Amino acid sequence: MLSGCLAAGNLVVPTHPAPRTSPSSAAGSAIAASGDTAGDASGDASAQAAARPASGEPLNAAMSHCSRLPDLPTPPADALDVTRFGARPDDELPDDEGITRALAALKPGGWLLFPPGRYLQARSIRVTVPHATLWGPGATLHALDTADQTLGLRADGVRLYHLRLTAATDHRRTELDTARITIAPGGEWRPTERPVVGNVVRGVRIEPDPARGLPHAAASAGIFVTGARSFTVADNHVEGTLADGIHITGGSREGRILRNRIRASGDDLIATVSYYGPEGMALLRRGQEPRPDPQVSDVLIEANDGAGNAWGRGIGIIGSRRITVRGNRIQGVQHAAGIIVAQEAVYHTPGPVDVLVEDNRISDIQWPPAPPGAPRRPGQPAPTGHAGIEVHAYANPPADVANPYVAERLAVRHILLRRNRIERVGADGIRIGAGTPPQLIADIDLLDNRISQPRGRPLAAHTPQALRHTCGAEERPSAACQELANRAAGARLDCTRLP
Repeated sequence: MLSGCLAAGNLVVPTHPAPRTSPSSAAGSAIAASGDTAGDASGDASAQAAARPASGEPLNAAMSHCSRLPDLPTPPADALDVTRFGARPDDELPDDEGITRALAALKPGGWLLFPPGRYLQARSIRVTVPHATLWGPGATLHALDTADQTLGLRADGVRLYHLRLTAATDHRRTELDTARITIAPGGEWRPTERPVVGNVVRGVRIEPDPARGLPHAAASAGIFVTGARSFTVADNHVEGTLADGIHITGGSREGRILRNRIRASGDDLIATVSYYGPEGMALLRRGQEPRPDPQVSDVLIEANDGAGNAWGRGIGIIGSRRITVRGNRIQGVQHAAGIIVAQEAVYHTPGPVDVLVEDNRISDIQWPPAPPGAPRRPGQPAPTGHAGIEVHAYANPPADVANPYVAERLAVRHILLRRNRIERVGADGIRIGAGTPPQLIADIDLLDNRISQPRGRPLAAHTPQALRHTCGAEERPSAACQELANRAAGARLDCTRLP
């Protein structure tokens, strides 16, 4: 197991009654609790939002380029073909030896083509040639070993396009080589290694193959990114994984997750998760910083379409900093929050800091709610009571809360929820600070979030002192609300430099 990295927590936050003393402006200003049918979030709206000037710190102009991907490349005339090295599609024999020979012949910057057909992968394949490109429209790579099945991008600049990946699976696993695609440094990843830089996974399909008796697509995560910098994961279809659809961890930084379609993942649809781990927490309690810095930072999660996971959350921002979650559609999360921004003590995570959640459409979260006392289906988990958008720090030992050095690093701070639309939630629309000591949450801002059909309250503020500003479009704009509308927050990226 890689430091618990595939087990990002699914905490069951108690559904005890929320305090009745929420800010007076909450119901009518931070949100609009009505049948309002505001327009869907879109890539165009997201790009316009990214381009707005900010008061105070100017928004990085390069962020306006983050929704734009470079044109797809064209295979060069000197590209290598795996079939020339002994790989044979559709013969029902493992093709590892031929693929390995082809990779050995590949020079830095070279291309490896997979002609159409089905190739069999008996063990994990790691691409260690810098700036190599794997290209496979019409090709399927099927993994045979449920415990050793990754296609690993393990050198700078490795790019993967258009391959279809399927896999044999048994039960949910947690090791790095059980994720279907991994972006990670070196052959065997360690947290102290130099990060891998400039990788791309684009136009790939990770999916089950029911016709061949394959109900799942990966033994753990679909796409797993750890110890990476300057990465792009875009336009992929990920379905039927046994853990997260897309998972970002290991201090990964400066990346974008764009326009992916995720269905029926075994845990979170998309997650950025940072871990101190037990050793890191021990250092904090002695007044020392863990090294290397474990926090995922400066990641844009935009225009993704996720739905239908029976366990986990929609988008999880756990212990990460400077993250933007913009223009995504999340639907049909059965167990927990549509979007969660949290610190989780049981998984030894830092507190998330400087997170922007804007222009997302979230619907059918723990919906329809089961009638009181209704029996659950066998294996069906109880709903957590999370809201459509959930913000909290949970289950921290009192000694950590009382320690100012530790508490500062566990606190959830500087979170802006802006122009999100939330429909049909089996609990609250937005919930702030459930189970959270006041020391561990601060500076939460809400602007023009529109909520309809929550079973609970539109806004449940368990720690009302954590709400700094609550603003709605129907009010006369104040200086503070205008500042929220224009504020630069979340990821700080120069997307002109991303692959």
